[in-house]
Amino acid sequence: MKKIMLFLMLLMAITPFDSKASIVNEQQSKVFLGIIIDSSPMSDKDWSIRRSRAIELLSGLEPGDKVVVIKAGSETLWVYGRAVVGGPEKTGLNEIVTNISAMNKNILFPANLLTACKTIRDIFTSEGKDFQCCLAVLTNSNMNDFQAQNILMIISSLKEQNSSICFTYDPAVANQYIINAGKRKDFEIRLASNPELAYWLQSIKQKMQSDQEIPDVLKSKANTFVSKQTIKLPAEANNSLITIPFDSNKNSKKDDYPKKSQKVSLKNKVFSISAIVIGLLMLCLMAYYFVKGLSKPENTNENVISEDCIEYLKATAGEQDFDLGPMDMVSELTIGSDPGCSLHIENEELPAQQARIYKSGKGFKIENIDISPITVNGEILNSGKKLNLNFPADIELTSGLMVNLFVESIQKEKETTANEKYI
Repeated sequence: MKKIMLFLMLLMAITPFDSKASIVNEQQSKVFLGIIIDSSPMSDKDWSIRRSRAIELLSGLEPGDKVVVIKAGSETLWVYGRAVVGGPEKTGLNEIVTNISAMNKNILFPANLLTACKTIRDIFTSEGKDFQCCLAVLTNSNMNDFQAQNILMIISSLKEQNSSICFTYDPAVANQYIINAGKRKDFEIRLASNPELAYWLQSIKQKMQSDQEIPDVLKSKANTFVSKQTIKLPAEANNSLITIPFDSNKNSKKDDYPKKSQKVSLKNKVFSISAIVIGLLMLCLMAYYFVKGLSKPENTNENVISEDCIEYLKATAGEQDFDLGPMDMVSELTIGSDPGCSLHIENEELPAQQARIYKSGKGFKIENIDISPITVNGEILNSGKKLNLNFPADIELTSGLMVNLFVESIQKEKETTANEKYI
């Protein structure tokens, strides 16, 4: 039955439709997502340069484009905040965020990498159909290996969306993970001193809107420069995609339409009839599986297998692994740098006790018992607050260390009798 459903879905995918009309709709729904990751410390002499680059980058955006700025410090807010609201002075962060929200609600400032991943995922989940091309522009960063690996995970998810990615870096502080990924041609990599990022951004948009492949000059090696001449497109390239054949010398009677338009109309009728038939067949299959599920016996193979397994709670934190015992024996855990903690993590930046995990009813809860906020599965948990905890769980502590909690099922050892032993 699964093969039949797969065949029906494939049949719907290859059913003829009006290709030119779809191109027009796609072109009208082009919206772009820019992602700026900026975690390098900034000195006063870099202030004007970085602010100029931020203004240039934002000038390449258009109404409706979204920008996600992933920050590690207040300097990033100041750079991109002042680029939006203007002014040379470093005013208060609250004022900057308020002004940005009032002027452009599409510029987002997630608190950390985990929250940023969730923000980006939510954008694709809720509005993914509108994002035909995503642009990730990552500015030069002085980052550790953990941050670099998280950034590469974001890049990997964006590549699945057919994104065009450009990474600008400073060779004096660049992370080796990023440099190696650039050598593998995972994305375009160029020096931080390379100007005209706005022209690069506009060139990608024009190439995508004209339905042409991105030129090789945008996929070249490091230190490449995209000039203004490489991004200009002839007007015919855009118009040829959306022009519907029609003879203006003829009147608008039904019989006077060109034969090509009649063929397109016929294809639309065939597509509508096929969609109705396939929809009815799929409804019948869904009803069959629903009835089959109701008549399924309670004692299945899955239940038998689960009775022969023991669930263990385990955790990893950096290079440390923890075996916390069977799930039904776990009642309370603590995380921190104190040797008495269940998850004792050797890290001077961590408090003695950072978080407490305890059993609540049939599930678990986590409580932040430190003054600094932590992040649980992308959600910020402030001091003294509690949150329901589902496994697997990703917990980012104040030091930036990631703790992963997960459940592992282990088969019970079969007890053998004396007779079985000697058979």
